Amino acid sequence: MTRLIDLESVAMVPILDVVGCYRWGDDVLEIPEYAFCVDVDTSVVVRLSEEHAEYRWCSAREALDLLEWDSNRKALCVAEARMAAGAPVGELS
Repeated sequence: MTRLIDLESVAMVPILDVVGCYRWGDDVLEIPEYAFCVDVDTSVVVRLSEEHAEYRWCSAREALDLLEWDSNRKALCVAEARMAAGAPVGELS
């Protein structure tokens, strides 16, 4: 079973910081970034989309040092707190 934790955390990201071939209307200056956490075994094979180049399993402390964006650091801290508090989880379909 794969467990999904909704972190109920949303950050607004300026579109200028988003790279790639994404297109929004001229009136869109920010897009929402939703945070969630998935509890998986490290033996799981991860398939990346074209949006990502690589991944690695690491500790939360190492991840904090690797993350570039503050919104991602905040999401990781929320995930740690929710898991430590026994956050409710749902099965990912």
